Amino acid sequence: PAGATVTFNVAAQGDGLTYQWYYRAEGKTKWYALDGAVSSTYSTIMNTNRAGRSIKCQISDAAGNTVETNVVTMNIAG
Repeated sequence: PAGATVTFNVAAQGDGLTYQWYYRAEGKTKWYALDGAVSSTYSTIMNTNRAGRSIKCQISDAAGNTVETNVVTMNIAG
């Protein structure tokens, strides 16, 4: 519901892992890096501005390999 804390977690294995979370506004194609969202967990407070927002995480390792998580969409319940 609006006002609730929403938390996303990813799990990965590898050496020297780095994380960057991204969002895309509803109906848009461009992804934007979330400032400071550089750990395996990303939390935010749900509000109407974030409803419909897509979220994903990009994970890189020390060898330069990069993968992205599935995309999830934030919605307000109730």
